[in-house]
Amino acid sequence: MSQAAAPAADQEVEFKLLARGRLVPARVEELARATGFDVGPAKDVRQIDRYLDTEGLDLLRRGSALRIRGGAGAATLCFKGGASAEGEALRRLEVEEPVAAGAPEPRRADALPGRLRDLAEPATLTRPLAEIARLETHRLRHELLHPASGALGELCIDRVRVLTERGVAGTFVEVEIEAKRGAATVFAPLAESLVLRLGLEHAQSSKLERALAAYGRALPAPLVQRAGLTSEMPFREAAARVLRVHFEALRAAEPIARLGEDDEGVHRMRVATRRLRAAFRIFAPAFAPKRLAAAKRLFGRTGRMLGPVRDLDVMLARMPALSRDLPAPLATELAPLLELLGALRAEERRRMLAWLGSRSRLREMERFERLLARLERRYRIGEAPSPRASRRRRGPGEQSTGEEALALLHAAARRVFKKGDRVGRHSPPEALHLLRIAVKRLRYTADALSDVAPRDVVLWLKQTAQLQDLLGAYNDARVMEAHLTGWMDTRAGRRLPRKTLLAVGGLLGVQERRARAVRKEFREQWKEFSREKWRRRLLPPPEEPPPAPPAATAPA
Repeated sequence: MSQAAAPAADQEVEFKLLARGRLVPARVEELARATGFDVGPAKDVRQIDRYLDTEGLDLLRRGSALRIRGGAGAATLCFKGGASAEGEALRRLEVEEPVAAGAPEPRRADALPGRLRDLAEPATLTRPLAEIARLETHRLRHELLHPASGALGELCIDRVRVLTERGVAGTFVEVEIEAKRGAATVFAPLAESLVLRLGLEHAQSSKLERALAAYGRALPAPLVQRAGLTSEMPFREAAARVLRVHFEALRAAEPIARLGEDDEGVHRMRVATRRLRAAFRIFAPAFAPKRLAAAKRLFGRTGRMLGPVRDLDVMLARMPALSRDLPAPLATELAPLLELLGALRAEERRRMLAWLGSRSRLREMERFERLLARLERRYRIGEAPSPRASRRRRGPGEQSTGEEALALLHAAARRVFKKGDRVGRHSPPEALHLLRIAVKRLRYTADALSDVAPRDVVLWLKQTAQLQDLLGAYNDARVMEAHLTGWMDTRAGRRLPRKTLLAVGGLLGVQERRARAVRKEFREQWKEFSREKWRRRLLPPPEEPPPAPPAATAPA
């Protein structure tokens, strides 16, 4: 018998089925046995679930929920993340923490236990939490065993009442089949049997969403996943759409960055921060000079806090490969350096986390979101089109996005060619660094405006990835050299063993050789990139001088 793997820690994988009519528990158990499961005895559980969120339903809008569950004298706090589909099954993050007896109810995310705070606060910021729904559930719970595969699961039949202060707003019955050990596909035949034989339906909404519907409360509008620009759209509306997409990408990455369980969280949050800052530059003509000043400071500082952590993550991840370029006796002396880098990373993470959770930063995030919300209301973003919404206004920021897009791409391309043409065989590293920034800004501009930019220009810009990667590799080598030199100049670095310092010198030599090799390859790449046919694609044709006036004729 093969032993199936359990779902990842803190991951809930389940089928959720909704009963539209009367449901007999014995029939559910019978079908479970008929599909090859051993069904354990029923456990009768009664529980009260209270859901907390902000007034604007910030958690629910991002697919999450915060629940306090009470029953049998114990209580737990639970954060549920957004669900992703695996066939008909749903996978989502589920993190639970016990609630101490007599503990006060959390009024803000900063009052939640550590992990729950890190998960909820990027969505709620400093806004107050309040109860938005209360559900009473009578649950019949069975353990499931699939002898053929060894998979373990849980079958729950939930009879739910949506409570109000005056009574009951609605009721429904839901069946959940959760995979505790083994692939969800093992449990899929049982779910399909319940659909075909008993008329159950795969649930399209959560318990919380059904409760809010019973209260008559509208669900929040889903967040836009892409900007969806059009050429006729006012430029300021385009700015609001692009800024919202990147702002939400940052907030989605922040819990992962805070928890530190996956280095990609810091990377994704840093990329989103960079794209936000690039959008401020791209859409600067749509705003008064000081309108975005506070937001620029906010995300500038956020980027500076994320940068050192990301650099150390990259260094630690690359160290095994780098050590293979050293002579074996030197490579074995790098352990003290790894300890130093680990300690530096821990300190930089402490500083980063202090900033991310600071009340001042969270309030500035709210301030920026209010700016976006005002723009979204003004342009009715997320609402059905109406004649009033289609009226064109006049003034700064109301020029068409299509007109601005081509001019911005031309300007960004002109900077790339200007800086690239200045790079010679003996140019300092700073010249390539400035070119790398110009190429990156060109890519960011193209990405932000790809919906409205000429298709041939966008397709061609995708070919600049190779040049950007090459410049990035050169910059990484130089940055690593600078970081290693700087870290060695700290008090802890100077105390490293002599042999470790020799090994660090060897690493600096490796980076220097890589930088020279990349620079040689760059010269060939630039020759191809800067050919006349590419310039004609990205740069506007030169304006022809006006015709000269006809020469005056002398009088007869």
